[in-house]
Amino acid sequence: MIIFILALFTFNAYSIDPTPGTGTYSPHGTCTSCSTSTNETFITDYIGHTNTKKFSNYKTEDCVEYKNNKYNYYGCKDNSISYNQPASEGIIEQEGMCGQVAMSNMYHMYCNWNISVSSVDSNYANDYTPGTRPTTITNGLNRLFSPNSDCPTGYFSNYNAINETDYISTITAAIYQNVGVNQLERLNTSGDTAKKSPIAILFSLPGSKKVLHWVTVVDVEFHEGGKCNMIVNSFGNQYTVPCNVMASWSRQVNNDFPLLSKYTIIQFNK
Repeated sequence: MIIFILALFTFNAYSIDPTPGTGTYSPHGTCTSCSTSTNETFITDYIGHTNTKKFSNYKTEDCVEYKNNKYNYYGCKDNSISYNQPASEGIIEQEGMCGQVAMSNMYHMYCNWNISVSSVDSNYANDYTPGTRPTTITNGLNRLFSPNSDCPTGYFSNYNAINETDYISTITAAIYQNVGVNQLERLNTSGDTAKKSPIAILFSLPGSKKVLHWVTVVDVEFHEGGKCNMIVNSFGNQYTVPCNVMASWSRQVNNDFPLLSKYTIIQFNK
């Protein structure tokens, strides 16, 4: 969800009775339509407006080969998925959907179930503030996962790392967990497949005029020479971002908005 922050509130989000997601998925089913989404123009214009050489330059895959039209998500070659992001809502488009997208992504990649971004927005991520707070996302994910036996046993929590090293190591440890039979089995760039536990992070979009964005991190890969990359799904695409670059963008959250914390991570705990 793209967040245009006007103010920061600390009261609890209004609660709506949840409506469970329906339908299992086939991550590599028949591609009935691989055309670009109706929101493609919005995304292109947004990225072009907010970046010089920034987040968009780290895109490594358009995940359009396997599109699920019913739920509007795209399948990536590594077996992960990336839900398309609807346009922002509100009078001044202050209510983005990236937090809800991350929630839909994780429901799919932990539980083998789908739920549309609009259903998440209506039933699990209602928030009075512009954008979606970390506590709203964690509470919504826990309400979404807990009644479904296909989801792993455990809970989501919000953590703010103390420094860059803690940030990268915490994300890595969280993602490398084996938590359940239905979680993502990701094919990495070396051709190896292993279970991964995706997490959500918040960062300040570089080159933007103080715009925050939630994304789903599906893996952390380490290569010769100590090179570290985070594999990030967003906007129906996949991005490969150096770990230190992502950490710097996360630090910028607190620089742009002093009332907000840097190094925000939403992770699963078994």
